[in-house]
Amino acid sequence: RYFSAWFCPFAHRATLALEHHRQAVPYEWEESLGWEQRAPTGDEDFEATERSDWWYHWKSPALLAANPKGMVPTLLDPATNRAVTESIVCIQFIDELAAANGSTAPPLLPTDPFERAAARVAAEQVNKSVTSGYYQALVRTDAAERADGFAKVLDGLRAFTRESRG
Repeated sequence: RYFSAWFCPFAHRATLALEHHRQAVPYEWEESLGWEQRAPTGDEDFEATERSDWWYHWKSPALLAANPKGMVPTLLDPATNRAVTESIVCIQFIDELAAANGSTAPPLLPTDPFERAAARVAAEQVNKSVTSGYYQALVRTDAAERADGFAKVLDGLRAFTRESRG
């Protein structure tokens, strides 16, 4: 079982790993975070007149049962109720589980330790230069803000490509 959120770039990383190893690591996606608009409850820490809209963040009860921190991605083995959390750890777990399950897909990281270390450095650079813009492009409602986020994604990917080529 895979607890995720459409707007979370960190969860998207785990989704890519799951899709890569889909044959060996089947999963069921559960949308687990979101926002909903509703009237004020009266329990807010400020006057209702101070706001023109009321948006509330929600986390699914199943996610909170599997991961009390309520963070995505979270992978849950329903047979044992054991969970794996944190995006990078989930990716590594998926890759290891796929290998243990006899996956024919190539591993996500090279087998050579030096090449694997270089791939991790490259992944960290992409994380630093792309993730914020990606999130901005996904969730902002203003067209100019979304375009700015997309431009940041492209800039980060171009830098990654230049550095990858040497």
